[in-house]
Amino acid sequence: MSVKAVHTVWERMHENGGMITAEHLAGKTPDEIQAFGMTMKKAVSIHHIAQIVVAGEWNLEELRQLPDAEVVRQLTKLNGIGQWTAEMLLTNSMERRDVVSWGDIAIRRGIMKLYGLPTLS
Repeated sequence: MSVKAVHTVWERMHENGGMITAEHLAGKTPDEIQAFGMTMKKAVSIHHIAQIVVAGEWNLEELRQLPDAEVVRQLTKLNGIGQWTAEMLLTNSMERRDVVSWGDIAIRRGIMKLYGLPTLS
């Protein structure tokens, strides 16, 4: 998803969806979440994760106390969250300083350009 698409989805969620909380998203249907501009697969994953958070089966706040690798391990157990998504959550939502997502193509291209490399191993 491009940065512009993400911005559009974020704006639609705020304008039409109200607060972006687990409680609020669990109360929506996957179809309503998809209408914000994402794929049905993402909408179903978001809805499911919101439901398990609301049900008390998953405590997001506990993640803040864990080391980076354990946060990634815990998050990637959830359907719809892969390595890249977990690393982006560490970097952006949890504001962890020493996280580099080696799978992120923009980061890889930036390092290659900065150091004049044709490829990264």
